[in-house]
Amino acid sequence: MGLLVQVLYAVALLLFPVACLLLHLRLRNRASALLLSALGANALWIGWAQSALTQYWVQPAPIAGSGTGINAATALGHLDEFEHARQTLAACDALLLLLLGASLLLTVRSIKSPLHPKE
Repeated sequence: MGLLVQVLYAVALLLFPVACLLLHLRLRNRASALLLSALGANALWIGWAQSALTQYWVQPAPIAGSGTGINAATALGHLDEFEHARQTLAACDALLLLLLGASLLLTVRSIKSPLHPKE
């Protein structure tokens, strides 16, 4: 069952970008180009930038040097840095998802329906 879920997940991950590309090739307007760029930004964020920023901000802190105890103020400082990094990553996630959703709505709005011509 696990292999079937992985295959379905991979197909779904490939189907959405291909559909967006085909939609852009059909429409060829600014809204569909924005949709492609938003999709690319999300893919870049998920595939590389999120993990790079996480590794940059949330480095494993040395607990203590040789012969010293754990400094509580340093540990609390690292917790504050981690919380700030987590909030920043969540804000970037939300903004990129908002951009993707808005660009999809703009693309749908730009489609001219032959059944309902604008008068």
